[in-house]
Amino acid sequence: MRRDHPIFPQGPTPVGSEGVAVRCPDCGPVAVAAAVTTIFGDVESGAHHLTFLCPGCGRRATQFLPVQMVAPIVLSGAALRALTRPAEADETTDAPPIGEDDVAAFAAGLNQPAWENELLN
Repeated sequence: MRRDHPIFPQGPTPVGSEGVAVRCPDCGPVAVAAAVTTIFGDVESGAHHLTFLCPGCGRRATQFLPVQMVAPIVLSGAALRALTRPAEADETTDAPPIGEDDVAAFAAGLNQPAWENELLN
């Protein structure tokens, strides 16, 4: 989204008591009900993004959301979800790296009936 857009200079903004003015990449400026939007906040960086379905074309879109807009939009009805980095992301292992043969064997296994049962064993 262009942050210098004249209609949305600060990104998504509240409209009335229950709406949000957003910009669909296909349709342009639209208003959506806050209750059908979700704000994702990254716990580590503090960045927020608002996700919505465009009422015109049905496309799911995401826009950067300035931190000062989070509370008013949540109070208008948007859902708020915290994004955190999983602890497993920092784990190390002594196992060898995954190679082309491993990927080929995995892909071949997906063609087997009930392949998902193998993941549970």
